[in-house]
Amino acid sequence: MTGFPSEVDIAVIGAGAAGIGAARRLACSGLSTAILEALPRLGGRAWTRRAAGVSLDLGCGWLHSADRNPWTRLAEETGFEVDRRTPAWGTQYRDLGFPAPDREAARDAFARWNKRLVAMPPSSDCAADLLLEADARWTPYLQAMSGFISGNELQRIPAKDYAAYDTASSYVNWRVSAGYGALVAASLPNSADVRLSTPVEAISLDERRISVRTPAGILHARAVILTVSSNILAVRRQRPKSGI
Repeated sequence: MTGFPSEVDIAVIGAGAAGIGAARRLACSGLSTAILEALPRLGGRAWTRRAAGVSLDLGCGWLHSADRNPWTRLAEETGFEVDRRTPAWGTQYRDLGFPAPDREAARDAFARWNKRLVAMPPSSDCAADLLLEADARWTPYLQAMSGFISGNELQRIPAKDYAAYDTASSYVNWRVSAGYGALVAASLPNSADVRLSTPVEAISLDERRISVRTPAGILHARAVILTVSSNILAVRRQRPKSGI
């Protein structure tokens, strides 16, 4: 799109699932909206690439709690096939390197840790503090599971957040055949004014309006919807000169 607006009603920062969701809600509001995305693509953590004729999700890839996940309904309404088959992550190919008795013992250790986390969250709020010496053999397995599920090691996982998610989960996990990232990107309204490769450098507030500074210029807005991930905000807090 050419040009850069000087003023809009709503500025949406981030064109991931949350930002695109906000754009969809605002599409029929009559309010002028601009969506600013630092990356050169839509989707945020949802990113699908085609490789050897297969859709490969490089970021988030599962419709977790899919029986009540709103993206499941959106996928079906927009013609994306939802694969409802049971995930294969519980199956070991030919028992290679991980025989059945060991798999059962590892799963038991994970179940015991999970139960302790929900029933007795540590005062430190550090998930690793509930690792027991009795399960030491399976600590690497628990760390691997933490990386698979939460994207980080147990020392960096808040126990309360993990327990809250685990308690709320329906454990129904489906996939989007064409890719979760493809679904998210395709869900942006055609009328949306989105600016890719436009990182926000600073946000300031005066008595009348909000000013959003970008390399393309300053955008003034009546309101800002900030959908940037908590990880990005945490990095920004370590850089006070950023202005955000």
